[in-house]
Amino acid sequence: MKAVQSFYESFLSYHPEEAARILESFSFMEILRLMSQTTSRNVAHLISSMTPALAVEILRALPDGMLHSVMPEFPPPVL
Repeated sequence: MKAVQSFYESFLSYHPEEAARILESFSFMEILRLMSQTTSRNVAHLISSMTPALAVEILRALPDGMLHSVMPEFPPPVL
């Protein structure tokens, strides 16, 4: 099972756009469950790669503790 988790983490880390497209076909609760099992950095990259409407809904649904750990992982805005 550790090999599967390692593969999962690698896919999320190196292919966040592709992972986001796949996750967008999952139920909302399943997306939240999967995000609760990965790193804050992966969560930020996934949210950044999702459609804006879904990204907003996910940010609103994240527990406060998780949200506080995810926010610093977002890249700074480009002006």
